[in-house]
Amino acid sequence: MTFTIHKTAGARIPRQALVRLGHLVARGERIGRGGEVSVIVTTGVVVRRLNGRYRKKGVTTDVLSFRLLFSHASGFCGEVYIDHRVAARQARDHGHSYGAEITRLTLHGLLHVCGHDHHSPQDSRRMSLLEERYLRSLKLSGLSPGLVRRGKLKNPL
Repeated sequence: MTFTIHKTAGARIPRQALVRLGHLVARGERIGRGGEVSVIVTTGVVVRRLNGRYRKKGVTTDVLSFRLLFSHASGFCGEVYIDHRVAARQARDHGHSYGAEITRLTLHGLLHVCGHDHHSPQDSRRMSLLEERYLRSLKLSGLSPGLVRRGKLKNPL
């Protein structure tokens, strides 16, 4: 599995931790060794354009994911886009570092690339548990809830 990290905006990002996270998720989700995922930390303008084009929502968001190809045998290809300003604001709001927030957003995006979602209460619970499990593996579980759980705390289903 190849993980490529691109940063076009924002502060320093924890590249090694993100690559380690990518491999952890690939193993945990039993994804083959092939494939590639790119994580792009960029501006709100880019994220807003992508969100408008592919989700018909003309606003920025913290993380967008695109699963381009998937096969358990050959792995997956996908892209994860993160708005660096939203990440910085969320890090401040939740009392942890920018790097920790970028890691959380990357994890959330990777789980979407792997096919997980949080549209139904059951899917939400499953994805939340996965987020917390991977965060514990990275020793980040004490910072704040994963993104799915954070969203539920703000907007209960």
